[in-house]
Amino acid sequence: STHTMCEDRLPGSIFSSDNHEGSSPRFSTKNAVGTTIKKALSFLSCLSAYSLNDEDMRLASRAAAGHLLENGAHFHDLISLWAVRISFEAIDGVVRTLCSADEKTNDFTESQRSSACTIIETSLRQFVDSSDDDTADKSGLPTITLHDSLDYDKRTTLLACLGQKNLKVGRLIGNRADLELTDLLTKCDNVEPFVRNEEGWVHAVTQMLLTLMCGKVQLHVRARVFVAKMLVEILKGIQGTKAAGNSREIVSFSAASSLDGLSKEDVIQLLENLSYYPTLAELESGDLICEAKKHLSEKTADVISYLASTFHPEVSGDGCKIILHEML
Repeated sequence: STHTMCEDRLPGSIFSSDNHEGSSPRFSTKNAVGTTIKKALSFLSCLSAYSLNDEDMRLASRAAAGHLLENGAHFHDLISLWAVRISFEAIDGVVRTLCSADEKTNDFTESQRSSACTIIETSLRQFVDSSDDDTADKSGLPTITLHDSLDYDKRTTLLACLGQKNLKVGRLIGNRADLELTDLLTKCDNVEPFVRNEEGWVHAVTQMLLTLMCGKVQLHVRARVFVAKMLVEILKGIQGTKAAGNSREIVSFSAASSLDGLSKEDVIQLLENLSYYPTLAELESGDLICEAKKHLSEKTADVISYLASTFHPEVSGDGCKIILHEML
């Protein structure tokens, strides 16, 4: 049961939002202690997510956080939320750097571009549900296979980051009600510049995935198939959760806006995924690249069908219009 001195709305307690006579002047600011706890949890979980190879730091952070949450296991959820955000921010940074580079002036060498693509594919692989590390590239690094799919737990965490409610919740020590753990991610001033607002982050993620799908960054076809699967799963959402429809609307609207934001050349590149038809020679050879391109075509069709069915006053549909015009 909740300690009487920790009740969120108990007059006179350090968590009280009432300016009750006799309260300590240190806590006259509304929910001052609760805000401080949220900031501490945001900082500790962010620090832990960045300290993957520092076991001492992770244990110390977990021990401290255990005194601030009703259930210490929820701290692991906070770390997972940070890890997903960090990963996508990192991938987005590499993609933006590659896309903004001018190939004519040779801003990057071929080796540097290849290394950047390897970083992207390695970062994406942490979202794969397969534990089979036998498939490796020429460098010996585990690579994404054609039949890999999005890990269920990672999908849940990603959807929570994208704004779907009631997936990752917890309770601060002394509080009566649960809160969305994603609300804690923006509470630390030291990491505030790192975190976009919810709609901005959703838009950035969907636009980055569409950019990877259209082939502007030279990833292996298998990796682009996985990106398409990831985007389809995001657009579908998780069925049976509260507010799932609203979450899908937010994500699909952001994705459709991202498609409209692509240049005509990029949209046409995306269309090339959809309009792939294997030659007779490719079919007879049983080429794995041919099979991968067929999978990419199917998943691209799924993505476009979701985006084309998005109706919103702020979605012009220019991207879908370009696709329809080119197909005709």
